[in-house]
Amino acid sequence: MIHQMSQSPIYFNTLVLENDLLGDLEGSVLFCQSSVMPSRASSHPDDRQPRLTSLRRTMLMFKPKTEIPYSSNITISIVDDEDSVVFSTILLPPPSLPRPDEAYSQFLYGSNFWHCIIPWSYIKPGISFAFNLNGLSGCYQKADVGGAGELIINTIDIGMLTKNREVFSFQYDSAYHTQYFETIPVSKLIVNEYEPVHWKEIVLPDGTLYRTHSMSEGGVYSGDLRQRIGKELISLGINNANYGIFSSPGVGESLLSNPYYVAQCTAHNSVGNYTNGIVVHGLSGGGGMVTLHGTLSNEFSHELGHCYGMGHYPGGFKGSIHRSAGNINSAWGWDSGKNKFIPNFDVKESGSPACYEDECQAPFFGHKFGSDSMAGGDSFNTSLNVYTPYTPYTLKSIQEFFERKVVFNKHSSTGYSKWNEHSLKMEEWSDSFTAPPECLSSLKMMNNLIENNNLINIVQYDGNYSKFIFIPPARPDNAGKGLRIIHDATLVSYLFINYIGITLTDQVLYFESDGSRWVSVKEFAFNVARKPQHQGIRVTTLVGYYDPEAKIDSYVYPALHCAYGNTFENNRDAEVFKRGHYAEITNSKGELLRFLLRSERLDKNFMNRFHLNVATSFAPTHITIFANGTAVASRELQPPIGGTRHTENGRAM
Repeated sequence: MIHQMSQSPIYFNTLVLENDLLGDLEGSVLFCQSSVMPSRASSHPDDRQPRLTSLRRTMLMFKPKTEIPYSSNITISIVDDEDSVVFSTILLPPPSLPRPDEAYSQFLYGSNFWHCIIPWSYIKPGISFAFNLNGLSGCYQKADVGGAGELIINTIDIGMLTKNREVFSFQYDSAYHTQYFETIPVSKLIVNEYEPVHWKEIVLPDGTLYRTHSMSEGGVYSGDLRQRIGKELISLGINNANYGIFSSPGVGESLLSNPYYVAQCTAHNSVGNYTNGIVVHGLSGGGGMVTLHGTLSNEFSHELGHCYGMGHYPGGFKGSIHRSAGNINSAWGWDSGKNKFIPNFDVKESGSPACYEDECQAPFFGHKFGSDSMAGGDSFNTSLNVYTPYTPYTLKSIQEFFERKVVFNKHSSTGYSKWNEHSLKMEEWSDSFTAPPECLSSLKMMNNLIENNNLINIVQYDGNYSKFIFIPPARPDNAGKGLRIIHDATLVSYLFINYIGITLTDQVLYFESDGSRWVSVKEFAFNVARKPQHQGIRVTTLVGYYDPEAKIDSYVYPALHCAYGNTFENNRDAEVFKRGHYAEITNSKGELLRFLLRSERLDKNFMNRFHLNVATSFAPTHITIFANGTAVASRELQPPIGGTRHTENGRAM
């Protein structure tokens, strides 16, 4: 589309850019995803800018060294890391360059920029770009492409001893999912909806029972209902259930409670009834939990920023203030769905500088530059996007966060994948692994499995059996790792560990390396992510508290229901009955599932939490919690009301 302008344009980027190509065709190349990334040859050495995110729709902009007629055909081809051409197109001439929203009608990003839109599937590590114009050619070699990060946001509206608020706008309107996706460097955003919660009875991990109101005083940042229920039980419970972690400490947000493998955040509205009345919680985020008062403003961007490890005012002035072209920390945003630029300054003309402490950025033709979301910023133009654009400095840090995180991957044999900066690939990742029989008699193969996982499962049953099991010596480099051995086979097996032999007949053994020997333990000192049996299906999430010592009354909360979650294989009866602490879920057909729970209190003063997912298609009707083989709590389970949904923005696989 050729855009018509009613007044002389004001160009944001008027810099003389350096040549980025090898060959006789010269020009500068800029890429744009959630923000415009500067020309490689023209970049400032102190500038922190994101790189390309794999598998994300991308705009390429090309500024030739000399102006050429708009009728010319400039072709670009993408060449993959095997020197094969995988995509070709003709660049659109400068008058077709995307514009900002109408509110910025006088502003354009720059002049003489040709461009094209590249489908997400071609943005991969190792790609190069070949340019051709009337016999002239140039090559942009080896674009810097990072990992295909993903974000999952679980959403739930919580009312504790009072009705839930029903103002969770982000949950209700998928347009806001798309808007937020356009501000972050990920290849995919999944937003999952839980049915709302109105719990009229609350039990805390010390056994305290509330039926009218909490006995504590509540505040925006305080209150036992806010912390123990909204954050720890529900939000961490949802996250842990998706890892296949079935039990954890009853209080706190420690690593044992919150391993945070995946960029998975549970965002909740929560309101509670306290001694000082009804209190709305919010303005809090971090560690995979986001407590929100409102969801259509900087609060949402800011608190999720804390989940990405961002603090306040990142980088000071250099990182927290959007800048003009030619400075570090300068970039416009781009809405790839609407194909519109998002300027980095306010839509209103105030004439004000943007300052942090005693350093200031002058306005751009009277328009104040924005501040980062973590520095008190806000949306520049809510008609296009209600969320705050992060600065390039912050986007780089957020991108690094996503590249460190694991991704749920149903196409991986382990159920997970993770970016490897050395190989420049998304590779299979596992935290626990079930060793096949052919590995068990090979010290070399077992050593490799232990090296790459925190927990090795050795499960022996008829049809899956090895007569000999050899365990490599405990060493400092495998300290803290574990072995879970379940023998449920007709024939005996022989376990060789710590230079001794053990005959296995109908046994369950746990070992943990202390760096010099494999120590028999009752429970592991860590939790692990299991391989999902099913990913991205409708699930019922079951949460509550149980006391392995049966001294405090255990409690099961009403079932939670959502549109998108993971389920896991239930534990074998041989292990469940020997350990004695488990959850048993049944349905109207008499089918049952059993999930093992920890057999010791993880905090001596409190019950443990349990949290597990069951496929909604299983139609669970009842749950019973057992401690030492005795039922200590139960509940009839109600079916979902129905109507929950999930959305996906970004790549289609």
